[in-house]
Amino acid sequence: MPENELLKKLGEVVKINLDDSGNHSVLGNPAKIIGHTASMGRIIAVYKDTFVVCGENEIFYEPQIKEFLKIPQNEKIKCFYEKTCGAVIYTNHEGMRKYFIIKNESGHIGFPKGHIELGENEEETAKREVYEETGIEISIKNGFRMEYTYKTFDNTCKKCVYFLSHYEYKPAKVQESEIFQSWLVPFDEAVRLLNFEQDREILKEAENFIGN
Repeated sequence: MPENELLKKLGEVVKINLDDSGNHSVLGNPAKIIGHTASMGRIIAVYKDTFVVCGENEIFYEPQIKEFLKIPQNEKIKCFYEKTCGAVIYTNHEGMRKYFIIKNESGHIGFPKGHIELGENEEETAKREVYEETGIEISIKNGFRMEYTYKTFDNTCKKCVYFLSHYEYKPAKVQESEIFQSWLVPFDEAVRLLNFEQDREILKEAENFIGN
């Protein structure tokens, strides 16, 4: 099966076959089983010509799948479930509260974030990604965590998790390979800039959480 056809199967619930030699296969292709899967499972990754399958109600992200396959973390693999973590970050500048907003390669205007890596928890990912993308070190405020999940154009299920952090104002050092534009703006302007309704809702919740 050509690679583009394999990728179209991501997310499908399929029958798992076991041949006489004890090897698993799905839709005629080799398969690796992660987690506790019976005769049916969900295709959650494609690695070369091999499907990775888990239980219908289980979720595994890219770092876990690569560890399971015993392949390097920088190896290319296509996964159905993605998880990114980041933060709504704000500072006091020119006498007002301002939020730091970025635009990435896809055209998404939102908050600094990135993919979770092996061994990290959500907060650790958020701190690392904010620093890598902006040069700003953050301390996460207790009591604020929001998330949303959406289906991407290339058939992946992406969960975005956001925390909240204040930082002492300093010019950002943006990661030019990842960030195409950035703004430090008051709340109302930040709301207008954001192009995902889910991000607008998160920003509004952050503004309410911070208070006056």
